Amino acid sequence: RTPSSRMVFLTTIIGVPWQDIARRNANGVPDMVNGLDGNGRQVGGFMTAAELNANKVWDVVLGDPQNRVVPTDPLMIPSIDPRSGTNPVTGDALAAPGSPHLANPINGHETSYPGRDDLQYSCIFPLPTPRDCSVPTLTGCDCSNPSNEHPVCQAPDGSFGHTQYFAKAYPGVRQLQLLKKLGNQGVTGSICPVQLLNPLSSDYGYHPTFDALANAAAKSLL
Repeated sequence: RTPSSRMVFLTTIIGVPWQDIARRNANGVPDMVNGLDGNGRQVGGFMTAAELNANKVWDVVLGDPQNRVVPTDPLMIPSIDPRSGTNPVTGDALAAPGSPHLANPINGHETSYPGRDDLQYSCIFPLPTPRDCSVPTLTGCDCSNPSNEHPVCQAPDGSFGHTQYFAKAYPGVRQLQLLKKLGNQGVTGSICPVQLLNPLSSDYGYHPTFDALANAAAKSLL
């Protein structure tokens, strides 16, 4: 193809549980290493735009905002107040504010916002190195005031303090709307990685998103 006829892709790493957009293995479980593509091949990674459509994943992560139909995954509903319900892919129920450590394995648990100044999280993921938010010079730290029982500030023993153990993401509804409209030119990835411990694994960090982009671009050149 000539350069002018090549397809342009938009890749967005979004606040969406990776479990919702990952390919699933033969048992129907989200599996970024052994998930099956649309042809039944064990390739892992995120679903393509065609697979998201075929598996009706847009209903799970986006719903129909124009007609006020909310996503079937309650973690993808933007809300100040604590939400309830169950992730339809994993079967994990949302947990109330103040619940035990990682009571919900996707977003920890819901949070109380007395000042109504923040949103509930779509997902969280462990920081490679926890941050001490009591240090006055450290900016952008989420646990400077842990009184709201943020799950990102919760230690494995269930206590809350000034140490930030996790990073967080909010429901990326607008970005998902754009990606859905782009069809095959959109590549969707999650800002919450599966794991950050083994860089040699295909599910490490943001490797799956970059792999999805590379595969989409390669297909456009065939």
